[in-house]
Amino acid sequence: MAAKKILYDWAAGKLYQGQVDFAFFMPCHELLELSGTRSLADLILDQCPDRGAPVRQMLAQPQRLLFILDGADELPATGTAEAAPCTDPFEATSGTRVLGGLLSKALLPSARLLVTTRTAAPGRLQGRLCSPQCAEVRGFSDKDKKKYFYKFFQDEWRAERAYRFVKENETLYGLCFVPFVCWIVCTVLRQQLDLGQDLSRTSKTTTSVYLLFIASVLSSTGADGSWVQRELRKLCLLAREGVLRRKAQFTEKDLEKLELRGSKVQTLFLCKKEMPGVLQTEVIFRFIDQSFQEFFAALSYMLQEEGAPGAPTGSVGSLLRTDTELSGHLALTTRFLFGLLSTERIRDIEHHFGCVVPERVKEDALRWVQGQGCPRTASEGTEDTEELEEDIEEPNIPLELLYCLYETQEDAFVRQALSSLPELALERVRLSRMDLEVLSYCVRCCPAGQALRLVNIGLAAAQEKKKKKSLVKRLQGSRASTKQLLGSPLRPLCEAMTDQQCGLSSLT
Repeated sequence: MAAKKILYDWAAGKLYQGQVDFAFFMPCHELLELSGTRSLADLILDQCPDRGAPVRQMLAQPQRLLFILDGADELPATGTAEAAPCTDPFEATSGTRVLGGLLSKALLPSARLLVTTRTAAPGRLQGRLCSPQCAEVRGFSDKDKKKYFYKFFQDEWRAERAYRFVKENETLYGLCFVPFVCWIVCTVLRQQLDLGQDLSRTSKTTTSVYLLFIASVLSSTGADGSWVQRELRKLCLLAREGVLRRKAQFTEKDLEKLELRGSKVQTLFLCKKEMPGVLQTEVIFRFIDQSFQEFFAALSYMLQEEGAPGAPTGSVGSLLRTDTELSGHLALTTRFLFGLLSTERIRDIEHHFGCVVPERVKEDALRWVQGQGCPRTASEGTEDTEELEEDIEEPNIPLELLYCLYETQEDAFVRQALSSLPELALERVRLSRMDLEVLSYCVRCCPAGQALRLVNIGLAAAQEKKKKKSLVKRLQGSRASTKQLLGSPLRPLCEAMTDQQCGLSSLT
């Protein structure tokens, strides 16, 4: 959304005025899945109102062009023949090579690039860019969240009640910085207020919010439990196949194969788009958001029937043991899976969808965590904190593991999972407030004798509130010193270490 807003602002004359003549939005997911070969010139013409646009003249001044590559973390790793960058804007080739050429500056080196990626893999992408300027899109500020709630509910009393409830739930309030999650939370709360239900049903993890949202949407259809169970399994299978194959777009044949085309769940959770084809227009389907595809993929393991015809193949263990190259790609699916493993979430699944979750799912996940052993030790020469940001390239496996455990919110499971890890070691990480909350929760659940080792750890800078001050207030600035100082971001971690439940024996 931020990338599209930048494109809109350029078109409105607010950005790059007098510097950029043409700007093009390149959705990497869609371009990577295009059938056949296309040149960069073809992709440019696809976005022009007139197919007879003077593309050669446009390309003759590449310094006046802006390409917005949205979702570049989907590009395959460098070093493969398929990923060899394209250098000719008129060469018909794969979307991978065209996008790789733009990204590496092998293609139109003087063109401007604006690249977006998920937070899971920014470091890996930075190694492929020439002199990148990096920024984090932080989503809604606290002020924005409140404004959004009031715009969403419109009724002031309902907006205030919903906002107050969410603000008191620190984790849920934190999740609302993502506009899409904020919309889901508001939708769930509105449905609960309409039905006169207790708002405390809205739990505090991403998984529980998504599960409650999907259950609410399905219950609004008025369908019986057997229909919900049958259709949901099909949708989850579609999502799982897509996630494992790195596929976000589905054809009408994909839906027909699972008897989903024209079904109620298709209209509820998939959006339809027409794409220009070589001979005819292609109709493709996508989940309403990529995070929904990842959630349904995780849910598929919970709904899996033993030996049922058409049941998805592969166990939880096979997902978790997937090649480490895909660890960043599967990170959110894995988090959702762990979130669904808690006793409370399993009870919700069985209640809402009328199915029994196999016990082995939780057992497989527990065995996988216990098989992680001791995380890798810090390498030599990591003392220099100035090199912290440059060193962070891949998703940090130990921290990601802690996020998965945090998502369960089940102390006994976390303690049992951590019992096989004699030491928790984190190195070369810049911890955000959410990272610290996750670490604090896991430390509080540490079994007796556990050790924690933190090597070359940084703290992310807090987001400061910028307020415009009048001249008088600036001159009276000395009074600000009487205000209460904010608590240390490390306070929750210290409190976790001194908690009676914590079995931590050493801290290095």
